[in-house]
Amino acid sequence: MENSEKKMLEASQVAYIGCLEVGEKNLILEGKRAPFNVKDLILSTISLRDIKELMEADGIDIENASFKDIIDYSDLNDWDKGLIKELSDEALTWKIVDIHDTTAKNGFYACVIETSDNNAIVGIRGSEGLNDYAGAINDWVRSDFGMLNSESTIQTEEVERYASKLAENHVLDKYKKIDACGHSLGGNLASHFAVACASDIKTREIYDKLGQVYNFDGPGVSDEYLDVHKTAISKVADKITHYKWSPVGSLLYPLPETEEVFLKTRKYYGDGGIESKIGYYTFGKHDTRSLIFDENGTAERGKEGILAKSLGEVSHGFEQIPNTTNAIASFVSSTVGKMIYQKEDGSIGFKLPFTKRATDDYRNMPTTYENMKIKCGDLINGMIGQVKDYTTSVIDRLPVISNDSMLAYER
Repeated sequence: MENSEKKMLEASQVAYIGCLEVGEKNLILEGKRAPFNVKDLILSTISLRDIKELMEADGIDIENASFKDIIDYSDLNDWDKGLIKELSDEALTWKIVDIHDTTAKNGFYACVIETSDNNAIVGIRGSEGLNDYAGAINDWVRSDFGMLNSESTIQTEEVERYASKLAENHVLDKYKKIDACGHSLGGNLASHFAVACASDIKTREIYDKLGQVYNFDGPGVSDEYLDVHKTAISKVADKITHYKWSPVGSLLYPLPETEEVFLKTRKYYGDGGIESKIGYYTFGKHDTRSLIFDENGTAERGKEGILAKSLGEVSHGFEQIPNTTNAIASFVSSTVGKMIYQKEDGSIGFKLPFTKRATDDYRNMPTTYENMKIKCGDLINGMIGQVKDYTTSVIDRLPVISNDSMLAYER
């Protein structure tokens, strides 16, 4: 029996919940045996005693409170609270069989979710918010930007290691069908999970059991990727569905022969202001909460937006001029890298992209004439240096005239 689109999207959301790994460690320390269901993992990370006191102060009896009410009163972060409250009662009963977390190293996170005795879903996490320096660099800079004119990224390489690990440890042996899914970058990586399983003899059994693979509004791939993985893609194309509803899903190239489905989004405006509306109708609707499902868990169909189509064509253009694109990607990546830094407390900070002093003291300097001269000087000097490096890089990559007067790219 196939999983519904809503069910597969919920599996993608489970992969985003940050407290599951902590919950697993807590329950094991209590002497309990894995695997544990999603609800128990969540509850093991919060203090019901503290929540009870808070509820009683508000005149609420915890015995009559719903699970979502308890989550509201917990000290979980807002990100996890929002994801958990979106899950259905069924999703809370799913078991987490395996967690693979290398976020500190390369930004990758995936988990195996048992939805029934015969079925498991490999849920892969996508790009996370800019909560910490390492995550921002690994997700947004080294993986998202890293897709341009590249056959692999640090996270596609980790997908391959994870697939091998699942096979070597026989994690998926008991299941008759294995599905994979992810949202945003996670959707792109879910597709690569299928490609990776079809590429390696060690993962043949996973490939043989592979059912549905859903890329939820994740970007496509580069033409270099398509060339390298041509044979494996042809083996799994009929298993992969690429759902698109924002400009993100239309970036780069879709995998050949895979099904593309455009979805309709709800009118989700945030605070309802003009800025919220503009934000939503550009990239804001990339959020999974934008989708509309019927009683059977099927998402309402739509059509590709003008902005999505235009940006998709632009990304294809960049793919056709790889040398210049690589220079631009390097410029953008290094600029983003210079905008963010890690504070002493571990949180992420922001600054002007070309300033030299990445400190809170520098950012909070009093607005005086002398201080503004210092900041403007740093900004201008940094921009000059960056543009110089970028221009040199572009020139170095431009076509050169060979001896026989034919254009030839320097590699």
